[in-house]
Amino acid sequence: MAGLNRLVAGGVVLLSLTGYLLLAYRFERTDHLAIFSLYALLFALGLWLTMAFFRFRKSWVPLFVTGLCFRVVFLVVTPHLSDDYFRFTWDGELQLEGESAFRFVPNDYREHFAGDSLNLQKFEELYKAHSQEFPAGINSKQYHSVYPPVSQFVFAISSLIGSPNEGNIVVMRLIMLLAEVVSFFILRRLLQAHGRALWLTGFYWLNPLVIIELTGNLHFEGFAITGLLLSLFFLVQRKTARAGMTLALAICTKVNPIFLMVAAFRELELKKFISFSLVTVLLSSAAFYLILDSETFWNFKNSFGLYFTWFEFNTGFFYLVRELGFRFLGQDVTSNISLIFPTLTSLLFVWISLSKVGKDLFERLLLLYVIYFSFTPIVHPWYITMLIPLAILSKRLYPLLWSFLIFFTYSAYGETYEESYTVIIVEYLLVYVLMYLEYSGRFAFIDRFREKVFGL
Repeated sequence: MAGLNRLVAGGVVLLSLTGYLLLAYRFERTDHLAIFSLYALLFALGLWLTMAFFRFRKSWVPLFVTGLCFRVVFLVVTPHLSDDYFRFTWDGELQLEGESAFRFVPNDYREHFAGDSLNLQKFEELYKAHSQEFPAGINSKQYHSVYPPVSQFVFAISSLIGSPNEGNIVVMRLIMLLAEVVSFFILRRLLQAHGRALWLTGFYWLNPLVIIELTGNLHFEGFAITGLLLSLFFLVQRKTARAGMTLALAICTKVNPIFLMVAAFRELELKKFISFSLVTVLLSSAAFYLILDSETFWNFKNSFGLYFTWFEFNTGFFYLVRELGFRFLGQDVTSNISLIFPTLTSLLFVWISLSKVGKDLFERLLLLYVIYFSFTPIVHPWYITMLIPLAILSKRLYPLLWSFLIFFTYSAYGETYEESYTVIIVEYLLVYVLMYLEYSGRFAFIDRFREKVFGL
């Protein structure tokens, strides 16, 4: 029987590996039927493998090696689902030339390098670089970079070692793989410290959203997750200085891990909280100071603000309120939403930090992220990867469901860009319904299912 189980598990691994190979080398994001079918299959196989590995074989090694192999599939291929890597290369090459990535926008490269023929030629080639999937090449050409210090450091190192849009991508992936390996082991340590089953790590390690969006599409949530998990690990041990240092690392990668400072307010004694906050703020400020001056700081700030003002994607309440404004007021209320929602988010953050909502640090942080994603105008699929380790630690199902449903928002990228409100309504409706069922405590079948999944 054990031999048969190992044979079946081996077949599932090979089938999954084939699926990732097809996603990496064969299908584009406009091949909706193919990529969505494959994603649903990979998600189901990932769940099965997570439970099977530790029921059939008690060692963590097969699960770890399997997830690592799935990631290595993407090592040398350019991303098919995201064009952000063009900007990563642009920022990295600027730094190699001693230029700030925040000094000027890509559209102004001719004026900036007017007296430098070599750099003018170099950045003209980068500006015009494109792929079959992304004929326009670099995105947001009229905006300054919005990538924080750690991201910029990785861009620079990758450009120093590898060639533009090719070798540098491999270097970035190797660094991302290292970060993800650290996340795997820190998540295991956190589960171990709380007496939880270690096989639960598989819900992160074999989740196709994590594999595709972090290593595959090179989104830097991978580094932010590593810093956030390290900070949580040190907070649990009450090592506030180390927790502050690692949280600063996460903030200097994707900014939003700063939510942990809000979540930790009730977790720590006042002196330890002040120590934790000071270390976090001082180190984060110092890192930003290294890459920004008085001029580039405002360029970064303005572009960061404009990103959330002018861009919209897969947002729930934002679209709902805007449509109600059109229907009942006959006008576009976007500008009002842009003022009201940040205020509402801040008030809810204060409520979470001061109230008894959330049974522990992990769940409070999870709720802060859910509030933020509920009211922000942009929720790309890779954003939700931040929720997956928090879901495992707080024993909640709805973020895992979200990690499945959000991938289908890639349906917006067809021959023309057009979001499907049906996809978005189904996504948010199912997530919020499951969230209500989990938190209400009134539905025994949900509690039994959570107990079966998380070993409560």
